[in-house]
Amino acid sequence: MYTLQFDGATNPNPGPMGVGAVLYDSNGTEVGSCCNFVGDGTNNQSEYLAVIAGLKLALSKNVSALNVQGDSKLVINQVDGAWQCSKPELQALLKEVLALKKQFELVSFSWIPRSENARADALSKEGLAKKSRPSLPVCEKTEFNNVLDLRIDEPEEQYDVIYHSGVGFSVVAAKRLYSVNLNPVECSCGGTQSSWCSHIKAAFDFAKQHRKSA
Repeated sequence: MYTLQFDGATNPNPGPMGVGAVLYDSNGTEVGSCCNFVGDGTNNQSEYLAVIAGLKLALSKNVSALNVQGDSKLVINQVDGAWQCSKPELQALLKEVLALKKQFELVSFSWIPRSENARADALSKEGLAKKSRPSLPVCEKTEFNNVLDLRIDEPEEQYDVIYHSGVGFSVVAAKRLYSVNLNPVECSCGGTQSSWCSHIKAAFDFAKQHRKSA
């Protein structure tokens, strides 16, 4: 069985966020890792974004059986259903984790102390140190083709939109971070395909502009 370790970092909290994840095979050999700066938010949001990035990393490696480890008791217990998730900004992230979880034949989540999560911790801090907009390697003509040709109105306010490869979009408005996915369409504020919010509109506009320039 493969092992995925994840971690999120914020400085301060709330503030800039970095995510990191590392994948090990059954022999304990590192076979993949990822790290990125993901905008502003809370430590719990960074932990969720880290596990999402890690799960997508594992899926990209065709991993079917996975043990996910992290030092965030909140994330581990909410994913396992032991704790309730009441904050809207975390509910959409939890929903995405549960959707990704279903794509594995066998997956488990377990808490580990920070001392055993050093590699992922270092990656999250490396991601935090980037503090720059990532490139858009997959925002071209595949993932969003079914929705990018829709005509949308320009958002009334200005938003800072950041695309995270393999994770989704971060939309920052009035110093608050919203997590947006385009497939399926949803936002951490509660916006959906049938009820678009301004954050989803901003992410679509951003994706359209970058697809045209790709």
